[in-house]
Amino acid sequence: MSEFLLECSNISKTYPGVKALDDVRFSLKRGEIHALIGENGAGKSTFIKILSGVEKPDKGAIIHLSGEKLDSLTPFQAIQKGVSVIYQDLSLLGNLSAGENIFLGHLLGKRSFWVNWKKLHRDAARCLAEISLDINPEVLIEQLPVGKQQLVAISRALLLDTAVLIMDEPTSALSGKEVEDLFQVMFKLKNQGISIIFISHKLDELFRACDRFTIFRDGCYMGSFCKSELTEKRLIQLMVGRDIEYFIHPKRDKSSEKPVLTVRNFTKRKNFSDISFDLYRGEILGFYGMIGAGRTELMQAVFGAEKTDSGSIRVNGEVVRITSPVKARELSISCVPEDRLNEGLFLLRSMHDNLIITSPFICKLRWRNHWKEQQLVREQVEQLRITPQLPELPVEKLSGGNKQKVVMGKWLAINPMIMIIDEPTNGIDIGAKTEIHNLLRRLSEEGVSIIIVSSDMNEIISIVDRLAIMRRGRISKILTGAEIDQKNIIQHAVTGLQETGNGNWITGFPDSFIQFGQYRMFSQLHGLPVQCLFVIVALLFSFTILKYTTPGRSIYAIGENRISAERFGIDISRVLLFAYFCQGLLQGLAAFVHTSIVGQSDPNAFIGFELEVIAAVVIGGAGINGGRGRVRNVVVGTLFIAVMNNGLTLGRIPVFWQKILLGITIIFSVTVDQLSSSLRAADASRIDVEQER
Repeated sequence: MSEFLLECSNISKTYPGVKALDDVRFSLKRGEIHALIGENGAGKSTFIKILSGVEKPDKGAIIHLSGEKLDSLTPFQAIQKGVSVIYQDLSLLGNLSAGENIFLGHLLGKRSFWVNWKKLHRDAARCLAEISLDINPEVLIEQLPVGKQQLVAISRALLLDTAVLIMDEPTSALSGKEVEDLFQVMFKLKNQGISIIFISHKLDELFRACDRFTIFRDGCYMGSFCKSELTEKRLIQLMVGRDIEYFIHPKRDKSSEKPVLTVRNFTKRKNFSDISFDLYRGEILGFYGMIGAGRTELMQAVFGAEKTDSGSIRVNGEVVRITSPVKARELSISCVPEDRLNEGLFLLRSMHDNLIITSPFICKLRWRNHWKEQQLVREQVEQLRITPQLPELPVEKLSGGNKQKVVMGKWLAINPMIMIIDEPTNGIDIGAKTEIHNLLRRLSEEGVSIIIVSSDMNEIISIVDRLAIMRRGRISKILTGAEIDQKNIIQHAVTGLQETGNGNWITGFPDSFIQFGQYRMFSQLHGLPVQCLFVIVALLFSFTILKYTTPGRSIYAIGENRISAERFGIDISRVLLFAYFCQGLLQGLAAFVHTSIVGQSDPNAFIGFELEVIAAVVIGGAGINGGRGRVRNVVVGTLFIAVMNNGLTLGRIPVFWQKILLGITIIFSVTVDQLSSSLRAADASRIDVEQER
């Protein structure tokens, strides 16, 4: 039997105008951890998509997997052959339990209709124990810290009899201890004969965990090497085609100049407390701290994206109130967020559209000047070396590093006076990282004042002039000059402070039908309308479908995250058809009950009740974006709206004002829903902090 579980050769992939892969090859031994590395845009993601069956290679490709020769794979074939991918975003469903996240795809594969919760949780506990993860399988994924979510994703992959486990940037959002826990699981899987393809830009982790390395550069194969054959310098040279020195820029003292930004006593309960600092012209001020220290929340508050409980801001000596990002932009303050995919980009729009979104022609509702827009886009693409240089390409098609460059480019277009950049090089290769560092340094020399939030200690030491250390929501120390070294940073980060007919009425129903509508059960209990029985049946039907069937749980999954649901193997079109079918049954039942009561029917009877329906389900706790809600809570919301409408009618409140009050109720409910989401996120951050401690 061959020592190689996977051998690929002649792998090429061509997109319109782009050669993503050009005759690359790759081999993977049984029971090894193999690093696949290269700059952003080198072709790693395209290669992984080919291995997982998401993309088909050009003609001529040869893939030997588990002794079988293939030209290409489909997603189903890849899973059948034991290829599993854990994407950087994990593709987990936060509104479902850990057990469901592990077994939902398995149940769909077996075409199971009913969910046996007791068996599911028992089997999930066993799977979690195999990777030494001691958690309750009934806990919601969103309540777990990122490190444990990563292990749940691994447990789900192992359920598929995985032989090849592909991990895409698995440590990008993990703390030191979580990385250590992940490595222990990886080594255990390796000893069990499972082969792992490990993709990361963190060279120290690669040298610690991996046995062999394969390097791609500009879509080409640069070689495969054992760990002993490489040094970090040689690896970088193979990746980028040039030597890159990790240059520590000299520290500059700007304290004698007038500050461009002064923050005093900034406080937001449960996030940060009594934060004060100055930012000087042309200075790079760093913020460092452990996960949950409050750095990101602080920067969002300075940018006006989050409200504070107290504190003040001065810009160029004048007191200002930054109540929104729009106000911040008017003051020439820009912010590159940490979560660039969800907060920094319009993924389905083109690179061109993303880069011009902050231009005056868009933000100030002026007539657009297409010539100037194209000029602006061309300048940003060239300045930031964004590849491929195809402005009409959707941003979702770009590599991680080039996505980050687009986020930075759209804010550079406004010529900011102050830039806030949260994790500027997270998930970016060493070459792109150096380019961004040089760009930031050049901007500072041109007078732009920059705040950098980073978890990369080498990055912080290399580029900042001063460094604020945060712990438990407070600044424990501001380091300057020679004080900015690893020992001092760790000391203060860890131990410092912290719509039947033509719209006409339908009448003439049989007398028996009308009598049915007037029938009452249990007359000894003052009579219960028979329609109540139908309501109870409808509620039990809805509850059973949503709670105890795989299509019902799939509805929750699609509402939470459509892309992740697809990766679970959910046939979205079929599930939506099932949902509409059930909805049609319930609407038919409602029409039957209503007609039996009034003895006539109007096809337009409930037009205009859309607001009431929305209000009822949102008040009942259903997420405005989908994915959440319970039948019993929706019943409560429906009763609340019915009582409110009856009360307003009996009080002779005009219909106009009834609609106004209903709209206010919806806005209030949506606000509560969003606050609940924020609280869930805060709880997750708190868990991360406790995990770190």
